[in-house]
Amino acid sequence: MNSPGRKEEKKSNKRDSPILTSMAIATTIKSAGKDD
Repeated sequence: MNSPGRKEEKKSNKRDSPILTSMAIATTIKSAGKDD
């Protein structure tokens, strides 16, 4: 469902995206290293 509220939420998430992405990448790298 596309509601105005969701649109605003997406905007907010987009702004925080870089930090969240960095954290996600760091976690992924950690997991990959652990796997290896």
